[in-house]
Amino acid sequence: MKKLSYFIWTLVILFAYSCDVNESNYSSDILPIKEGNSWDYQLIQYKYNELDSNIVYLDTSIVHMKVVKVDTLGSFAGHYIENYLVYLGWDVSTVVFANKEDGLYIARRFGFFYPPPPPKIEKALSYPTFVGDTTHFDYYIIRTSSLEDIMNVTPGIYKCIVYEVFSENVLVGKLWMAPNVGIVKYWQLYGVVNLNYELKSFQIK
Repeated sequence: MKKLSYFIWTLVILFAYSCDVNESNYSSDILPIKEGNSWDYQLIQYKYNELDSNIVYLDTSIVHMKVVKVDTLGSFAGHYIENYLVYLGWDVSTVVFANKEDGLYIARRFGFFYPPPPPKIEKALSYPTFVGDTTHFDYYIIRTSSLEDIMNVTPGIYKCIVYEVFSENVLVGKLWMAPNVGIVKYWQLYGVVNLNYELKSFQIK
C-alpha cells in the first residue's frame, strides 16, 4: 500500500512539473525577429584558476538585445539586431538576420571598403531540426545535441533545443533556444574566459 501511495504521489509531482513547462511558445521561428522584440540577459564572466581549478569571477553585467529595424543587405531582406550575443566576427560592418523555412540565416558584410564587397549569407541554426543536424557557419560547426533540455530561468521554465558550437573539434559555445522566445541561455569560451548569458526578461510583440 505504501509503495502504491508513493507511486501515485510521484506521478502527481511529475504531472505538476510538466504543466509548468512552457511549451506553448513553439512556432515556426527559432528566434522571433520582429521590430521592437527585446531580451535582457545576465552576463557572468569567469575563468578557472590554473593552480587549483577554482572558478575566478571576473565581471557581471546586464546585456540588452533588441530587434531595432527592418534592414536589407544586397538582396537579403531581414532585420538588424542590436547586441546579438553570439560572436559574428571582428571586422563585420553590417549584419542582417532572417528566419527562413529551414532555419535562421545571417547575412554579413565584412570590412569598410568602397565599393562594398558582396555579403556572405549563411544558415546559422537549423530549424526545424533533429539531433545530429549540423550547419557550417564561418569557421564553426553548429550541431543540434538535444530537442528537449529543460531550462529554469527567471521568466519561466522552457523546453529548449540545444545547439553546440565547435571550432576544430573543440566545444567553444552552447545555445539553449526556445522557439518564439529566442536564446534562453548561451555559454561561450572566449580564450580562457567563459561568458555565460542567462535570460532575465523579454518582450515579444
